[in-house]
Amino acid sequence: MTAQAFTRSDVPKNVKEFSIPDGTTHIGDRAFQNYTNLTSVKIPDSVTTIGKLAFDSCTGLTSITIPDSVTNIEKSAFSLCTCLTSVTIPNSVTTIGNFAFDMCHSLTNASIPESVTRIGHGVFFGCTNLMTVTIPTSVTRIRYHAFIGCPNLTIRTQSGSYAEKWAKRNKIKVETF
Repeated sequence: MTAQAFTRSDVPKNVKEFSIPDGTTHIGDRAFQNYTNLTSVKIPDSVTTIGKLAFDSCTGLTSITIPDSVTNIEKSAFSLCTCLTSVTIPNSVTTIGNFAFDMCHSLTNASIPESVTRIGHGVFFGCTNLMTVTIPTSVTRIRYHAFIGCPNLTIRTQSGSYAEKWAKRNKIKVETF
């Protein structure tokens, strides 16, 4: 392992809790994919990118705090984390890749930071217990299927915003503030 990248080979398969080493800047693609015993991971402030499928199918993971240093959450980074109930996305994140949180059945709430301008395809696809997503006015594009399979979803956003218009057009309950 280098001080920059963190890859799958760096972690024992049966680990339950793990702290990614300080100095790591990139959590590599598939670094923790299918680590079903993983319940907790600490991401250091040095990480800027969470790679594709980095935590895909980590079915034991219940919450994740993404540090303020992260700017990019790549495609399917937390896909199929079926026990993930909460995620904190900091204002430093500018890109949330397609399907980043799809099929996270236990996720109930999410808040998109002001730094994000686009919600990618299928980001919350199939999050069946997702009740509320707060979307700022900075978001000017929401891709197709972003919230498909979220039957009880309410989008919270400012009146007159793109998100309000998008939600109404897609017959998703909207609450304005």
